[in-house]
Amino acid sequence: MSWRRSSPPESGEPVFEPLYLVCSHGKKDPYCAVFGRPIVRALADARAQVFESTHVGGDRFASGMVALPDGSYYGHLEPSTAEHIIERRRRPPDAEPLPWSVHRHSCGSGR
Repeated sequence: MSWRRSSPPESGEPVFEPLYLVCSHGKKDPYCAVFGRPIVRALADARAQVFESTHVGGDRFASGMVALPDGSYYGHLEPSTAEHIIERRRRPPDAEPLPWSVHRHSCGSGR
């Protein structure tokens, strides 16, 4: 018996809009739940695709968010700052710069 598949496994549906992961894992760090959940609510109200995540690293950066597909990490967010990031990321790259005070780093290949 071969371990190879004749076709790739099911992988869900493709996502063509940015996806945001916000740490709200209160068991790992209570601050992630306290500060992360308001971010999730604010982004949902802004009609962004947002999911609560277990942990995005760096407890001292609560509340933390990862923007996919480029892998930009943000920390020390407040709801209004997160909304600003979402609105800014919806514009062309040459629009006003993102707030670097909350940008931690990027881990992807870029846009």
